[in-house]
Formats: sequence, C-alpha cells, structure tokens
Amino acid sequence: MKLSNLIACICEGAAEEPSEFCSIDLHYHNVKSKTFIKHYFKDIETLLYAIQEYRRISRIPKEEYCLTDLLR
Repeated sequence: MKLSNLIACICEGAAEEPSEFCSIDLHYHNVKSKTFIKHYFKDIETLLYAIQEYRRISRIPKEEYCLTDLLR
C-alpha cells in the first residue's frame, strides 16, 4: 500500500471522499477500520514523506496550516 496514493488523491482534489477513492480506485477494503489504519500508517518514514510531499505539491494559502507545520 502506498500512502502517496492517498495523498495524491487529496492533492488532486478528487471528487470522491478519500475513503471512496481508496476503496474504488485503489481497491483497498475496510479503509475506515482500525486494523487497516494501523497497518497502513505503521511505516513512519513513509507517512512523514507523504506529509512533506503533500506540502510540496499543494498550493496551501499562507494563512492556512497543514500537517508539516506540526512537524516543525
């Protein structure tokens, strides 16, 4: 599973909810379950990379915050 796929969905402003995108487009199942979430986000390095990548490719207004602001 690639966290960058989910981040890409968010960055692209997909029409569906992220959970629908994961279920339909990425064929992940039970994406809202505790087990799925723990497994999906267990690799901290991948999570940090995805958060930083989101910041890099997004157009975040200066007055808004994102997850990278919490990492500082």
